[in-house]
Amino acid sequence: MVRHLSRPHRVPAPAQRAAFFASRCLTCHKPADCERGPDCATCHMPKITAADAKHGVFTDHSIPRIPVKPAAKSSEWRLRGFTAADRGDRELGLAYAELAVRTGDRRQQAEAIRLLTAAPPDAEVRTQLGFLLENTGAPDRAMSLYQAALRDDPNQILAMVNLGRLLGVQGVLDRAIALWRGALERNPCLEDAGANLQIALRATNAAAAAAMVQKGQTGCRF
Repeated sequence: MVRHLSRPHRVPAPAQRAAFFASRCLTCHKPADCERGPDCATCHMPKITAADAKHGVFTDHSIPRIPVKPAAKSSEWRLRGFTAADRGDRELGLAYAELAVRTGDRRQQAEAIRLLTAAPPDAEVRTQLGFLLENTGAPDRAMSLYQAALRDDPNQILAMVNLGRLLGVQGVLDRAIALWRGALERNPCLEDAGANLQIALRATNAAAAAAMVQKGQTGCRF
């Protein structure tokens, strides 16, 4: 488990993403440490498909030295922190949450929910807990957590995208559209937000606006 000492997260323009995230990585690493090119985030923090939700937005934050494919399930499913700072409910809970999405292991998912429920709540904890609960069939609880996360941090993009999806399912398209637009303002290359926004706009007879969203994502790599 990797403990993050600093957060590289703000949303640069699409053309600046590779250089922006690489500059953060190179505060600790040397260019010679990796021969796969300058786009560190795409290689070492890939977007992965959620095990139980096809439209969830999830980026792997484990930052492995050598990216690997998800391993087969093992009988040993528990995580152990390297230091005391890694063993708190929050840090272990977030790590279990990320791992459960990659492995689909129900035990890791349940442990993530247990730990994050006990952890001091903040925007990231609430967002990840909401994502887990949504995947276990508790959309109302997930919605409340996403809303609380956005009150804590209006820039919590994952909460914006997923809350928009839940509202869209309920037919509350005006609020869903506002959330997806807000997410795309912060990161124009969010595939799920862009796709859902286009569907919602066409459903409200705003085909021209949907076409503009599609055009705005033309240069994005999905």
